[in-house]
Amino acid sequence: MYKWLFTGLGILLVLGIFLTTRITRVRKFDRSVQYSPTSFKPYDTRFFYLSLKKNSNFQRNTRAPGGAAFSGTGKTYVICSPYFFPDRQERRTILRFVSAGNTLIISSFEIEPRFLRALRLSARPFTKPARGTDDSLKISWEKTWSYPGSAAGPQILLSSSHPAEVVASDGRGFPALIRMKYGKGTLLIQSHPMVLTNYFLLHKENATYLDALFREAAIPHSTVIWDDHFANTGKTSRRQGQPPPPEGKSFFWTMVRENPPLQWAVFTALAGTLLFLLNYARRLREPLEVLPESRNNSLAFSRTIAELHRRRKDHTAIAQKIRLQLLEHLHQNYRLQSRDLIPENADTIHRKTGKPLEDVVALTEILPRLQENVSEPTLIRFYKLVYKFIFQ
Repeated sequence: MYKWLFTGLGILLVLGIFLTTRITRVRKFDRSVQYSPTSFKPYDTRFFYLSLKKNSNFQRNTRAPGGAAFSGTGKTYVICSPYFFPDRQERRTILRFVSAGNTLIISSFEIEPRFLRALRLSARPFTKPARGTDDSLKISWEKTWSYPGSAAGPQILLSSSHPAEVVASDGRGFPALIRMKYGKGTLLIQSHPMVLTNYFLLHKENATYLDALFREAAIPHSTVIWDDHFANTGKTSRRQGQPPPPEGKSFFWTMVRENPPLQWAVFTALAGTLLFLLNYARRLREPLEVLPESRNNSLAFSRTIAELHRRRKDHTAIAQKIRLQLLEHLHQNYRLQSRDLIPENADTIHRKTGKPLEDVVALTEILPRLQENVSEPTLIRFYKLVYKFIFQ
């Protein structure tokens, strides 16, 4: 009964959890910052990615910079990822690519300090880009764009003698888009990465910011190389002591929400764990009392019998105890009842027990005499017969 009860409760629990996840609820604003080009979540970059793909000869690069894709001139390399941490060889390859006459666009929350030093730039440390403390952002360039969202981002510092040009600034007067010449090429650093998120670009008329950026970088009908290398490997190559990458919601629960079969697996595992705990709890009992081991009283019994014979000379009582032992032996081993132990059944008893016929006859004849006062010779004779039946 309890088994079916708990099984039913488990099924109801799984169905309840499943239905709860399917009920339409008021969706809360997702403030997680993944900066991913594959999602239209507020602080991801899917709209920027599709706009580049639509207005250019678009290529994706998943490996370290280099090779045929990075040869030639007139190309634009776009690094739009939560963090940009090139190693020494990657840094040299990228700067050589720009110097040859190409354009580099960087929009990242964390930029490798040695890369900035190579450009004679510096940035204030940025420790938690996942949730910005500011609740609005304003960008001024050809016009003013704003949105009521996070303004999180690194702050690029320029000296008065630096040749870089501040193309766009934020509402506080700090650089938002920096342009500088490097060799024959150009670098554009978006120091407010939130400007390229879905939320900012899709707010009111903010998509026109991309028109200005594309004109500045000569994007239309040019070759654009979209970087997937640093977005996938940058987190594992971060140097010790640097601030953590952008944080967001748990990847596990995101994966569960996006895969309905996995939801069933998780719900089933939770329900199974609950059923196991309920069933296991029913098996728990109070500790059993440990009883002492049985003691061997054979020696005490023998002493009692010996004392009974030596002191009281009660041969009848001794004979009765031996008789009970004999009857128990015959019943357990040969299924013989006390009423069967008569001289008329001597042949049957002889065949069942395999004992000599004369001993069987003597035993059946002496048993009736044990009800009276038993003499010592009779007791001794009876004991010898019993010994033969039990121990021989």
